Amino acid sequence: MSCSLSCSFQPLVTRVSHFVSMLLLATALILTLCFGVAAWRLSADKEADITATISHQEYGWRPRPGN
Repeated sequence: MSCSLSCSFQPLVTRVSHFVSMLLLATALILTLCFGVAAWRLSADKEADITATISHQEYGWRPRPGN
């Protein structure tokens, strides 16, 4: 049984497909990192105090005054 011409290109296609998959994965990770750092820097510029406590009156459910 002889192999057709497409059989000889199968390892090449597999290597190219693997390379493209790894390239897309690396690109996605780099973009995620860049956007994460940018968002972190933007949030740091606002100097928001995210560790502040909420006073008891402003936390949770409160009944309406008319009830």
